[in-house]
Amino acid sequence: MKNYFYTIFLLIAAAGTFVFLSSGVNYSSNSPGGKTGSPGDGGVTCTQCHTY
Repeated sequence: MKNYFYTIFLLIAAAGTFVFLSSGVNYSSNSPGGKTGSPGDGGVTCTQCHTY
């Protein structure tokens, strides 16, 4: 039973870490939206900020 709780705890901790790191918290000023190059964005891409 003890191993079951450790396994659940590790799964929750891993999921929480993934969500935290993928949520954009690691960006200092967050990237601007609407730069995908899609027709909905008017064809605007990220080349205003990035050269490559």
